[in-house]
Amino acid sequence: MSIIEEDVEIDIAADAFPTGYAFINVIRGSSFSVIQKGTLTLETSSYLAGPGVSPFSLKMKRIQRAHTFYNTLMAYELDTLEYQGASLAFFKCETEAGVSGSLIKSEGLTPSTIGTMIYLHAGDDLQPYLERANTAGGSVFMEKTELGPGMGFFAIFDDCEGNRVWLYSTG
Repeated sequence: MSIIEEDVEIDIAADAFPTGYAFINVIRGSSFSVIQKGTLTLETSSYLAGPGVSPFSLKMKRIQRAHTFYNTLMAYELDTLEYQGASLAFFKCETEAGVSGSLIKSEGLTPSTIGTMIYLHAGDDLQPYLERANTAGGSVFMEKTELGPGMGFFAIFDDCEGNRVWLYSTG
């Protein structure tokens, strides 16, 4: 764990993390940052300027099964990492301003259909995602539903581990 109190340069060895990610846990402001390999300069004011959304983690009991499920659902391979006794798999984030997240298996974490709900962006149409969720061992909780004219669509599924997850699409 690293505590950042001011701007700091961090040098991450090219082979330190096989998936290309390193973690910096910022205590002040309760931020959790995932940064990529290389030498980076973090300006803490940009990370701690105020309330915001940080990366999320979906809790898993069987990480290999969950990894396969989400690889199928997202139609890409999630990068994996073993870190301090936890097993993780990372969703991709296409934009600098986007929020990404991970699957995590660690002692004391239990999947759940109650509590905070995560929305995964399904692009133009979430229907193929729902179909892949069913095929991969999940179940549809709520079919594709329009939010309102021009606001997009959502659906809800339960993953193979027992987490309830929302999907959002523009069409």
